[in-house]
Amino acid sequence: MMDFGQDRIITDVAVSTLLGHGGGGDWKMKLAVPGYSDVCERVLETGATTITKSGTYPPWQGIWKDFDPRTWWCVQDHKDDSMLNSYGLTNSGALVNAQLILNAFRAGYKVTPNISPQFHLGLETAINQAILTIALYKEVLKDFFWCVEINISCGNTKGKVVDNVESAIKLAAAVRAAFPWLKVIYKVNYDHPYELSQELETKQLADAIHAINSVRYEKVYGSPYTSPLYGKEGVNGGGSVSGGEIFDRFSFPYTKGLRKAIKLRILMGGGISCMDHVKMCLNECIDIRTDSLSVCTWPKRKSKSAIDLLTKSWVGTLRS
Repeated sequence: MMDFGQDRIITDVAVSTLLGHGGGGDWKMKLAVPGYSDVCERVLETGATTITKSGTYPPWQGIWKDFDPRTWWCVQDHKDDSMLNSYGLTNSGALVNAQLILNAFRAGYKVTPNISPQFHLGLETAINQAILTIALYKEVLKDFFWCVEINISCGNTKGKVVDNVESAIKLAAAVRAAFPWLKVIYKVNYDHPYELSQELETKQLADAIHAINSVRYEKVYGSPYTSPLYGKEGVNGGGSVSGGEIFDRFSFPYTKGLRKAIKLRILMGGGISCMDHVKMCLNECIDIRTDSLSVCTWPKRKSKSAIDLLTKSWVGTLRS
């Protein structure tokens, strides 16, 4: 658990992205995905932290369109309980997202908003978007809003994640200067060097690191060409993979190294899909020692065991 004082916490298990841009559940998923509504209810009952799907300041149209089933191919089940996606940051913009988040708070959800600066539009634009979004969220959410996650790691947008390290540091400095009271979590990618997190820590620009985001298809399988998404309009490479083998091959080794590199709190995500993974990450006898875990693909693909996970987190038996 991440305890920031004044009853402000990120729970042992946080549900990331799955509950939509408001953090209180996605109506489309409730209609289409068996067990999804049960997961939402359990999140609400247990008070588990939810981290919203990434939002941008202006409305943004990626590949996915809510009312056009012809675009839904960009998010699909993949082998070994994994997911393959090239969603592309589709969202209604900060003004709408703020109201969705407020509704979720009022319903009882414990929400951490996630925003995604659009570095491919230029550093100045990305910084302005982040500042405007955070200011708007504070205005709308008031005292509900004390923490934000900034996604600097989306692999399904234009540009290369690994190229945004210097820009991410500059953006982090601007956010800290404008909102010194705000707790900020930065979500990083497997392609990001540990030096990024180290600099965020050294310059006191971050309060926690969320590692890692989904992994590029070509990084997992060696080439984008075998991806069912490859060559489709708007797709960056072969899309990104979450769940399945990502834990053993990418997120656990990366986060183990990150733990040695920084003292900041770590929220670990990326392929966590069973209780053995949970015990590996939360067991203080193992040198990874993450503070909290995030799950997304697990509750989407295996809702019953994810509900059991949320229950164990609630009653405090995960670390026993």
